[in-house]
Amino acid sequence: MLLKQRKLFALSLLVCLLYIFYVLSLTYWYKPTSGKILDFEREQSIRELLHRSCKASEARRTRVWQMLKHWKVKFSGDRIGVLLCIPFKPNHYYTLQFLTFLYASWKVMNEHAVEVHAIYGTQSNFNKVDLLVFCEPPSCYDLPDDCVEWTPDTPEIKNIPFCYFISTKGFNLEYANVNSYCYVKTTAFAQLTTRYRYLLRTDVDVFLSPAMLLWKTDQPIVTGLGGYCVPFNMRRLMTMATRYGLRHQGVHCLGSTWFGESQLISSLSNITIALTMTIFENEFDPVRHPDIAEFMRQSPHGDWPSWWRPVSTMYAQELALNHMVDDLSKSHIKRDLIDVESCRRTSILLHPHIHTWHSDCEFSKFTFLDPLVFNVSIEEKFIIDLQYIRPTLISCFSVADYCTYVAKNALARYTKELGKLSSLFSKHKKAPQPHSISVV
Repeated sequence: MLLKQRKLFALSLLVCLLYIFYVLSLTYWYKPTSGKILDFEREQSIRELLHRSCKASEARRTRVWQMLKHWKVKFSGDRIGVLLCIPFKPNHYYTLQFLTFLYASWKVMNEHAVEVHAIYGTQSNFNKVDLLVFCEPPSCYDLPDDCVEWTPDTPEIKNIPFCYFISTKGFNLEYANVNSYCYVKTTAFAQLTTRYRYLLRTDVDVFLSPAMLLWKTDQPIVTGLGGYCVPFNMRRLMTMATRYGLRHQGVHCLGSTWFGESQLISSLSNITIALTMTIFENEFDPVRHPDIAEFMRQSPHGDWPSWWRPVSTMYAQELALNHMVDDLSKSHIKRDLIDVESCRRTSILLHPHIHTWHSDCEFSKFTFLDPLVFNVSIEEKFIIDLQYIRPTLISCFSVADYCTYVAKNALARYTKELGKLSSLFSKHKKAPQPHSISVV
């Protein structure tokens, strides 16, 4: 019996040694020189290594990532500009979202492109995804240092993803939500549309995933799924389209995030703004429109979701899309690609664009942001969870795990940027003081 146990121990030890030798040999074999590009033979072995690593310990994932991170990929596919607006708020609410959600995920997406390259092969033609941040001063001054101001003289940078910001002011209108289209006020927007094949119009509370690097579409525009639809407002929007002299093709529940051809996004943005203010100012008067009287008795804004004034932008963009896009159909709504819920458990590599919906499931933006905003703006401190500092393979993550990792990792990676947002570190203060960080 003792002999048998010794044989089993010796066999186990041999297997462990062989495995260690295998990992070390891969580390040696794949050690890059001056940012060498992956070739087919190396990809095959790395693909197998990635598959095994997702089932292994976190420590092993870190080792594998340390091995892979020096390899380079080419961003020579379609040029995509990510359009967003950051209004100024004294507690830096929107800037914090940008820094820990959209910007942080954009950095992770590009840094981990090598994983996607290894998984999908050498023929991968990665899209070049730039951030186009239209910000209201003083929010522009609180952006990361590698977000540079765009001017008409800014040269085109090919094959390297870049973050640009353009200073602008919101519309001086009663309805603040229309400021999500703040970019149309700038001359820069018209010039930028010529530099990108596609534009992604998005909110700030989103994550980009590595799937964005390979995303192609044969449709001029696609959207996420809008959550505003009920039978009453669907019927009413079609009636309004007729009254306004617009075409409505019977497609409802179109999301606010758009991915499409640059010129089309530009045209849609302009008509949506005009329709938004027409709807906001004229379509919530129960005297003029008796059909909404029962909803307007509920509150000055109406009744959600039947007829709700705060989502005038959603009503407007449905009218704009139905009027402007030929052959619009439900196939233009890509609910598994755009505005995907941040609590999904499916692979992050299946979903290019993640939206933190108003829900309590994890990843929840409220659970993450509310204490962060309070701590940074009031207490001048924030908490870093050490388990999210370690670099790892993101191709193993579900959507929920990816969002959690990116956001909490950002607290460690961008401590300096977060410090600037504190009332003590703010550039608008005369006497900066040391910033407090709690580590758990």
